[in-house]
Amino acid sequence: MAATGTGAFAPRFDIQTVINRAMATLRAHGVVLVLGSLLIIGATMSGSRFLLQSVMTAWTAADGVGFTRTFWLTEVMGMFDMICGALVTAWVAVVVITGQADPAGADPGAALGLVFRRASPIAIQTFILAVGMIFGLILLVVPGVLLMLGWALATPAMMAERLSPIQALRRSWRLTRGYRGGVFALFLVWVVPLLVIEVLLAKLFGGPGTFVRQLASPSMRLWVLPIVGAFTHVVFAAGLASAYVELVNLKEGGVASRIGEVFA
Repeated sequence: MAATGTGAFAPRFDIQTVINRAMATLRAHGVVLVLGSLLIIGATMSGSRFLLQSVMTAWTAADGVGFTRTFWLTEVMGMFDMICGALVTAWVAVVVITGQADPAGADPGAALGLVFRRASPIAIQTFILAVGMIFGLILLVVPGVLLMLGWALATPAMMAERLSPIQALRRSWRLTRGYRGGVFALFLVWVVPLLVIEVLLAKLFGGPGTFVRQLASPSMRLWVLPIVGAFTHVVFAAGLASAYVELVNLKEGGVASRIGEVFA
């Protein structure tokens, strides 16, 4: 049990239950989700990095790279990558939420159709998330981390409840209130092993030098990181969606009564 702001005790956020629910979805639909993620995230990441490298090479040959235009080109491509990642997060969220009673019964194809129909609000929410966390990190690291934890469930909430981007951010903030320590623990348990895998792959494929230099190597940027990113994003998104289901179950008794209406 966790203490709330009123001094009462709230039900405990069970990380093991969250992980088990996410793993059930991944066992049932992991191959389809990862293959789709490879197309949505992997291919676009690889293509954007190749384009960035080609453009910068052309600029260098012409009149020098130039900090300003390089900065904005990098930011635009980074935002495009984030939006692609958000689409996958939304897709996995729909599959997890619709399959919470029976993971094998979820329909990834229908879920993907719903995601593309809501692509515009997903993109808007991604932009707001990025700007908010950047400002939070610029002011101090702690506000940025708090925003990240408070807004972590915005995409699952938006998809499950047909919310606008702002409504979804507020909904996530309310859901995580009193449980952000549990969400942070989930981040550690779920993300740290994925980062270890990334470090090991950098050692294998990145060539000699520091870790940063290895990550910047052509083989890592153009194919290893996009492939690994596509896989790890599915795993991470499943964890976030499962955490959303867990918190709605704890605070409101579950989302099952709304599922048929929302995803009909």
